[in-house]
Amino acid sequence: MVTDPIAVYDTCRRLFLETTLLKPRCKYAGVVFDKVSAWSVGQHLEHVLSVNARGVVLLTSDPRELNLGSVPPITPAGLRILETGLIPRGGGKAPDAVCPKLTNHVDLEEDVERGISLVDNLGFVYRDIAADTALFPHPMLGGLTKAQWVRFLEIHVQHHHKIIHDIIARNHPGAHALAADGTLTMVTPIRQGSTNPPEVLPLPDEPPAQ
Repeated sequence: MVTDPIAVYDTCRRLFLETTLLKPRCKYAGVVFDKVSAWSVGQHLEHVLSVNARGVVLLTSDPRELNLGSVPPITPAGLRILETGLIPRGGGKAPDAVCPKLTNHVDLEEDVERGISLVDNLGFVYRDIAADTALFPHPMLGGLTKAQWVRFLEIHVQHHHKIIHDIIARNHPGAHALAADGTLTMVTPIRQGSTNPPEVLPLPDEPPAQ
């Protein structure tokens, strides 16, 4: 069954918008709060960029050239994630291939910029994504179509935004999110079906110097 191309386009743009919101988190790369996560903010960013990059390669690939063989259908857990838009915390370990490996994150902003450009390119191939009904394997969720993969990438970025938010908030009480210039803000979430950027409302306090 072919997915509605407009719905896929909307998902691609939301994924792009969520990815652009990674950039202001870079200034907090070294911040960690182990009661929230063993990874630092920088490690979460590195992981998201790695997953997105692999996802873009998959989404722009011809399944006939990948020799995928028999791919099992999506699992019940995968369906729940796509339907609810939520990934349970602590529900699984990230594959080694996308685990953080850098010992420092001095070039993280440049990495995020490249990641934003990669995701932006999906807006040019959304019709191909919608029309491709082949299943591509996910290491834990079974086989996903390209349209389902785009939705998963969006959910995955949002999942790590929430964790990053909690790490920063524990270190800077009162923080709700970060605006594009790095200031602490309250942000209205990007709703499914919307391609507008989130509304940003400044908070009165700036974070302590790092």
